[in-house]
Amino acid sequence: MRALGDRISHWCLFNEPWVFTFLGYVYGTHAPARKNFADCMRATHVVNIAQGQSFRAIKAINSKLQVGTAFSMANCELRPKATPIARPPSAPMPSQRLVYPPGAPRRISQSLPRR
Repeated sequence: MRALGDRISHWCLFNEPWVFTFLGYVYGTHAPARKNFADCMRATHVVNIAQGQSFRAIKAINSKLQVGTAFSMANCELRPKATPIARPPSAPMPSQRLVYPPGAPRRISQSLPRR
């Protein structure tokens, strides 16, 4: 930061942390190729702490720098114009269904060790 902060104003702490946490620890398709939800939650926790500490350290050097994380936009769609859903006013809203990876607990507390 001290060497480049006068020339670079935007800094990225992590590039797509979801890839190396969930794909690496739940799905096993990226390193470290594990399939353990509890390990994923631990890795995600460490990444969150590291982001917070890095953000504060960079801002302490230069508070004007823009600091953030790059998140994947692969699952997003561009729509030319938002159009309202045609449904009767009395119809219930469609429910959102969460899709869990195989073997993942339905609640985080099921996967974490008791203290």
